[in-house]
Amino acid sequence: MFDLKRGSSKYTKKYCLDNKGKYPVYSANNSVPLGYRNDFDFDGCFATISVNGIAGKITLIDNKFSLNADRMILIPKQEKINIDYIAYILEPLLRQQVKGRRGENGRNEYTKIERKVILDTKIPVPFNRFGEIDLEIQKDIVEKNNKLKNIKTVLGEEVEKLLNFELKF
Repeated sequence: MFDLKRGSSKYTKKYCLDNKGKYPVYSANNSVPLGYRNDFDFDGCFATISVNGIAGKITLIDNKFSLNADRMILIPKQEKINIDYIAYILEPLLRQQVKGRRGENGRNEYTKIERKVILDTKIPVPFNRFGEIDLEIQKDIVEKNNKLKNIKTVLGEEVEKLLNFELKF
């Protein structure tokens, strides 16, 4: 379903400083780019996997960008793949297989995952009655998951308000 490609080890902070530009270079950090350079390796929306740090964490990146060797990219071989579905299904499967020091909620965690582990991970994909990959079911699953995430966020905010509520007399 995918080609798995590792980012380039030449993309370091120093490389980004020496080749300043507007295109982000992503590393193990799942929140912010390592730096910016004057060219890019990928253009589009892709699922990328951190292989060091909080390994197995999938970040969707949509634009022109590059990756260093702490991150891999899934390049779809087929069109009937919903990248949000793949991220939703694949990330927990990968996170179960990481090696290293686990932290609580990702804090102080340093884990790794190897290319072979990623390649060997089976991703359940829905098929229609004609034996074709079913994009609509993937979209439906993503939609339902997004609704659940939103509900959890709202509930979490309400719980926080209740915990911080002070009754004044």
